[in-house]
Amino acid sequence: MKTYRLTKPSDYKGLFKVSLVKDPAIEVNLMAFDEEKEEFIFKDEERRIIYAPALVPNKRIFRKDINGEPAKVFFDAEMIEELQIDFSRNKIVETVNLNHEIEDTEGVFCFENWIVLNKEADKSFVMGFDVPVGTLMKGYKIDNDAVWNEIKLGNLKGLSIEAQLFPEEVKEQVTL
Repeated sequence: MKTYRLTKPSDYKGLFKVSLVKDPAIEVNLMAFDEEKEEFIFKDEERRIIYAPALVPNKRIFRKDINGEPAKVFFDAEMIEELQIDFSRNKIVETVNLNHEIEDTEGVFCFENWIVLNKEADKSFVMGFDVPVGTLMKGYKIDNDAVWNEIKLGNLKGLSIEAQLFPEEVKEQVTL
């Protein structure tokens, strides 16, 4: 199976939307934070805040159709940083949908995002995430009652990006 690094040619838009999804491709679920209990549970109905990784560097993600065949794709740390910049450049703080639907969802906005620079000293580690250096983390405020209920029911578990990118094939070393 071929492997592709996702890149962004200079004339591409890059990151243009983030989606709350049931099954995030990066296989890391979101967490809701209850400040009083210092646990990652859904007890703080007032705050309605979630945190989740949006992109994990070098994580191989299966795709059914890359250039006409099944393949694995990944983002390197440099591309993740560029996509984080696109997030602000393209002004998409409130551009969120559910499970990659066409229509955007009202009442959900990103209020915080950062790239993990030191795994053990990062806010994500304190929150209980075990993600590598270079991971793009995001915090969202959920004011939409229906979306909050879907999160509590476990129907929305993570983040997925929508971006205009180009797959560049890489040769992977196979060790026996």
